[in-house]
Formats: sequence, structure tokens, C-alpha cells
Amino acid sequence: MFPSQTRITEAMRRASKKNAAKARKFISDEGRKLAGIKGMKAATTTLLIDGNNAIWRLAKKMPQLTGPDGKPIQVVYGFLRLIRASIEDFEPNAALVVWDSGKPRLRTELDPQYKAKRLLRREEKDPEKEREFHMVMSQFRIVQKTLSHLGVRQISIPDIEADDLISVSCKTLQGKKIIVSSDQDMLQLVSESVSVFSPVKKVLYSVENFQKEIGLSPRQFLEMRALAGDRSDEIPGVAKGFGEVTAKELISKYGSIETLYLPSVEKEVSSKGKRYALLYSKGAKERAELNLRLMDLSRIESGTAAALIRGAAAGVQDGKLDKLAVLKYFREQQFNSLLSGFITWLKPFEMLSTEK
Repeated sequence: MFPSQTRITEAMRRASKKNAAKARKFISDEGRKLAGIKGMKAATTTLLIDGNNAIWRLAKKMPQLTGPDGKPIQVVYGFLRLIRASIEDFEPNAALVVWDSGKPRLRTELDPQYKAKRLLRREEKDPEKEREFHMVMSQFRIVQKTLSHLGVRQISIPDIEADDLISVSCKTLQGKKIIVSSDQDMLQLVSESVSVFSPVKKVLYSVENFQKEIGLSPRQFLEMRALAGDRSDEIPGVAKGFGEVTAKELISKYGSIETLYLPSVEKEVSSKGKRYALLYSKGAKERAELNLRLMDLSRIESGTAAALIRGAAAGVQDGKLDKLAVLKYFREQQFNSLLSGFITWLKPFEMLSTEK
């Protein structure tokens, strides 16, 4: 039998500074045994789908579509089209859909206000918002079930955000990784082995085109966002009136938040005018440093949580394509456009079920 994640966690807890390297090796080795990931190790390209990002984007974008029972299915239909097109376009050896699960504990411990308004809105029980939420969640479960029939791997860990799982997966899995997400947090992960495809902008960000597309390096992009804040995650900028344009200008010139707060640089930047001086207003430096900790996906690399994520990301079992189950669901929902070329439609998923 393979060791449980509890055993892996205990190993990490017992590890002192002296044997930390041995513990990390144990976690890596045991995680791979737990995985049975011979196929994943041999994969040259892994597709990483940001599941929650896709689900909510499709919920806002897709026109209403109902099945024979009158229940909404537009998100399911849109998600299947997205993942099928992604597999067909990028021809990966493996695909992994990553999901959020529970409250974002790692970040709420740093900042209790992180996504607090979003959670509050759910608790307010606004009838219209409630209907939208339940409409999406009902399709969420169908998507997960259908993906399992299609042989697509999935992963979630309670209280860990998909962003962090994707970050650790990028470092754990061998070969090239392509992330499919419109979440700008993902762009900091671009490297020699990681690219990010935005389904909204239809752009594949890589080390080759990142500077041209964004005007900054991936690390600088993260630092710029830490200064400007992120409204979607309810992370405020360093000061009211200090926005992305100014942040980008300064990071492009000075390189990092740390450099911007050097006394000599502070004097130079402040002299540019009131808009720039906002960077040095009361509490701005502390906010910038906190934002960087909230947004930096590499920080998950330390501690027991990282060990659990590594083990889980490596430990996702190979799925098996169940053509009959997929065909049955398509017929039930009358996905006629998919049924008309069903054998051809399934071909990209058959690649994922092939022994590597």
C-alpha cells in the first residue's frame, strides 16, 4: 500500500533543519508512489485548466441553455467545448483540471479582509444572487462528473485555492505546462517551462512574447499588481488614486517594490508629483508588502501545506475514458451538435487515455 498524506505530513513535522532535505526527498518520492504517475512523469506537455475561473466566466458569458428537464446546462456545454478545444489546440500528453475548495485559509490568515465582501454577499442571501449561485453549482457538479467519464484528471484540496495548486503543479510536474485561465494571477508563473493561455484575449503568454505583450517581466508584473491591487480579489492598492498605470511605470523603471522604498529612490520618485508621492503615504509600504505576500504564488513552496499539495498534485490517478457514459449524457441533454460527430469529438480525449 502507498503511504497516506497523513504520513507524509507527519514526516514534515518531524523534520528538523538538519534533515529537512531528506524530508523533502521523502515527500517527493512518496508522493510519486502515491500517484502511480508513470504517465505523468513521461508527459512532455501537461494542460492545467483553472476550473473555477472557467466556470464563472462561462456563467457570465454563455447564453442560457436548458436541457430536456428544463435545468440550465450552458456552463456544462461551454466547459466541454473549452477543454476539448484546448486539448485539440495544444495536444498535451495529460490534462489536469484544478478546483478551489472551501475558504482561502492561507490568505485569510494573512488578511481577514481577503475576499471578505464576496463571502458576505453570499451570506446576505440576495434572491437573485442565490439563484445564480445555485445555477452555477448545479452545473459545477455535472462538469466534474463528465470530466471523470472523459478521463480528465481533477484535483482540489480543502481551503487551498486553485492558484496555489496550479503553481505547485507547475513545479512538480515534468515537461512543459500550459495553463488555461483568464486570471491575471497566473501570468506570474510564465517561465521557460510554463505558458499561460487566456481564453478571453486569445493570447498564449510565454517567455518569448511576455515582455512584448505586457511590457514587464513575469516577476515585475506581480510586483506591479501588488502596488495597484486586485479588485476582483478585494485586495486594495497602496493608496487611493494610485493605479496600474503609475505602478507599471515605476516597476518598469526601478524593478521592484523593495527598490522603490529605498530612501534615495523615495526622494526621487516623490519629487515627480503628487500622484507618485502617494506611494509613500501612511501605510502604503505595509500594504504593498502585504499585497505581495497575498499575490505571490511562490510562497506556497514552504511548510507542510506545500508538502500536501505536492503529494496531491502528483497523486491524481489516471482517469479512464468511458465512451458509453459520455454518449449517454450527451443524448440525455440532447447535445446534438456534439452527437453528430461524436467519434471525432472524442478523439482528443483518447490521447489522454493512451499509455505513455
